[in-house]
Amino acid sequence: MGYKSSVSSEIKIKCNQSQTFAFHENLCNISKVLPPFINVKINKIEYPVQQNSEANLILSFFGLFPLLNWKLRFKTFEKPYIFVDEEIGGLFEEFSHTHQFIPLRNDLNVTIVKDDVTFSLNDSFINRTIGSFLVKKIITIALRLKLISTKKVLEERHRS
Repeated sequence: MGYKSSVSSEIKIKCNQSQTFAFHENLCNISKVLPPFINVKINKIEYPVQQNSEANLILSFFGLFPLLNWKLRFKTFEKPYIFVDEEIGGLFEEFSHTHQFIPLRNDLNVTIVKDDVTFSLNDSFINRTIGSFLVKKIITIALRLKLISTKKVLEERHRS
């Protein structure tokens, strides 16, 4: 098994937990919040999303790399608190993305959205040295930009 690495990011969003979760569980919203260097097309999704549902996404990066088939399964799905999607086919030897939605204690109209990603690449020399570092950096940037975009979309939506 390859070198395992983790990345986390979180943000406060002025939107209640149920609405924030609902936005995230609708995979059609993913293209609204991913950074511009990641393009995604939903090829197939099992609705309603629930534990063990599967999705198939087509990804491309920086508009340069070939399209990649990304298959995932929702390992955990506890509405409106948490869901975990895991890659079952794609780029990584292992990839798990936990999405948590935590209402702020003193203001239930604010939700803390926390993303945790754990991944491993295959155990090649390039991945043990520079590959894992670069992938971790890209995932860190992508998670942060996704959360900032999500905050903007949800807060604008609920302001009106």
